[in-house]
Amino acid sequence: MTLPELLQELENRGVPAERKSLYDDIETLRSVGVDIRTRKQKTYQYFIEKRIFSMRELRLLAEAAAASSFIPAGQANLLIGKLGELCSTYQADDLRRREYPALTSPKLEGAALSTAELLYRAIAENRKVSVQLAEWRLSQQGKPECVVKKGEKPRVFNPWKLLLEQNHGVLLCSDTETAKLQTLPLERLAGLEILPEARDSSDLLPAPEGKGEKLVLEFPSDRLGVVAERFGADFTAEPAGKNRVKASLKAILSPDLFTWLFSQGPDVRLIAPKKLAEQFRERAKALAKLYKA
Repeated sequence: MTLPELLQELENRGVPAERKSLYDDIETLRSVGVDIRTRKQKTYQYFIEKRIFSMRELRLLAEAAAASSFIPAGQANLLIGKLGELCSTYQADDLRRREYPALTSPKLEGAALSTAELLYRAIAENRKVSVQLAEWRLSQQGKPECVVKKGEKPRVFNPWKLLLEQNHGVLLCSDTETAKLQTLPLERLAGLEILPEARDSSDLLPAPEGKGEKLVLEFPSDRLGVVAERFGADFTAEPAGKNRVKASLKAILSPDLFTWLFSQGPDVRLIAPKKLAEQFRERAKALAKLYKA
């Protein structure tokens, strides 16, 4: 806030003040540890640099609230609004504008977390990004790493959404040249820059997650919690034999659905849609053949 804005705000709150007294008050606050800084625009603006929570910490808290399966969307929005009271009004607007995928994995750290923060900003500001795509290779220690080839030219993408797949952050984006929708691991995005150009049309984006396909699963009644944690609790179930239930639910069809089904072993059975169940059976047969003694 500028000094005139500070004076007006104090007057609105019934506190008489003068410009000179504000200078003295600011210096007094600084002397006791309040980190008040100035920013030169048309005139000087005053702001508090250090707060109880950093912006990175507030974003993580907001992401956790939005991604929680047991916090309703309305309550999550209220919590995010309250988190905005712990930062500046401009930063609070940024918190409210963001889309919050489940990017709270402990594996998302270091360079990947910095990349995610830049992408959050680009998405919030509706801007394109320029990146060099690194390629996977094995290091001398035999570990996978991403390396940019010499002479690799930057490519321009429309960033749409940050997702979490198998505990790794990925970017849902479209190539500006081919208009092809794709996902890219954050580790592959090198030299990321936010461009001034606005993103292209979002017509290629998939339907909202609320319009998933109907699935029917059969599983032991004691696995109800596992299914609810994976798909949410918005489904109905009915008895399907001794200590077993059959549930009808909606889910977005993605590769990690088969991964989750495999992880459940014989406990969870996919009944419908039949076409999807057949695909899963063929995948299981191929795996069984691969591991046949």
